[in-house]
Amino acid sequence: DDVAEGEIRKKLRSILGSFLFSSDDIDKKVSSLSGGEKTRLALCQLLLSPSNFLILDEPTNHLDILSKNVLKEALINYEGTFIVVSHDRDFLDGLTNRIWDIADQKIRIHHFSLGEYLKFIEPKTTSKDELPHKKSKIKKKQTVSNKEIRALEKDIKKIEIKIAKREKEIKSIEQEIANLNSITHEELQALYSNMEIMNSELKELMKTWEERSMELENLLNS
Repeated sequence: DDVAEGEIRKKLRSILGSFLFSSDDIDKKVSSLSGGEKTRLALCQLLLSPSNFLILDEPTNHLDILSKNVLKEALINYEGTFIVVSHDRDFLDGLTNRIWDIADQKIRIHHFSLGEYLKFIEPKTTSKDELPHKKSKIKKKQTVSNKEIRALEKDIKKIEIKIAKREKEIKSIEQEIANLNSITHEELQALYSNMEIMNSELKELMKTWEERSMELENLLNS
């Protein structure tokens, strides 16, 4: 009652139902709820708050499987943006679309789902058929030059500028569509077609950025 305001109050029973509270539970006192029920109620209150940005730190800690699934479903349907810190792969899978990998005092941003990210960083194994012949000469490891590193960093910077430009152009088209009062079907189709092309280009740029960033990381660690 304290959290839900305005039009949302009309949907309270439906919202509580999505958090596994039956019609009989709605009239219960909070003090009579079990630990799991109190947790689900707290999650419900959180998502009812008038905000469009959430920060969740290990939200699945101490949650049972049922509550975890309820939270995941609620976040999937959440219309705002959220940042979640979690080691729970099952919870994150299918939930996020961008990963901030923090390691060695560095932040690497990956525009992947969890499955794509894990596949991307998975070390490539060499099959027995791919092992070098015993008589093959072993090449001496070469020291990476600063020139190579600077060239790659410059390349990555150029890609980042292109990404920012594409994102700005896409946002501009989205705003143009949102602010239109009247437009023909052909004109609208042209805008959507243009935006689709830019989104495709953006995806390719993101992929190239990931590849160059990983290449740079490998050079720095070699």
